[in-house]
Amino acid sequence: MATVLSLETNDVSKSLIIKDIQVSISDIKVKNPYNTIAKIEVISGCFCGKCMVDFDFCAFKKFSENLKEMSHFSKRTASLKSVTGDSLITFTLDAHGNLSVEGKLMDYSSHQSLNFSFQTDQTALESISKSLVKSIEMVNALEEGLGFVLI
Repeated sequence: MATVLSLETNDVSKSLIIKDIQVSISDIKVKNPYNTIAKIEVISGCFCGKCMVDFDFCAFKKFSENLKEMSHFSKRTASLKSVTGDSLITFTLDAHGNLSVEGKLMDYSSHQSLNFSFQTDQTALESISKSLVKSIEMVNALEEGLGFVLI
């Protein structure tokens, strides 16, 4: 079963889901930055959007590390940027545990974009952080093989 990375809030009008993540081990090995693709789904108040986004797996790993540090209050921000830089997700945590989630999704196939921003609290970080760490560990374990991995 594929991993679904979900930022779980107590409000159905605030949601961020990263799913259908495909990692190309062979592209990682040849240092092609277009090695990871994922579907991003956002609900932010009355607005919602979803699109496929290309990432570099190294950026995914860094995002995971930063989220883990944020959940322990040792880091204040974590960002995940697409390879082209047009899609971005940023988490910002203040000293009181308030979490700001903001970003932009771009879908060139339909010439659409969505800027989003919503607030939640730091308790939402634990679930998405743990799921992301497990997914990255799985890819690291499979790096000996070639081809695509669906995590």
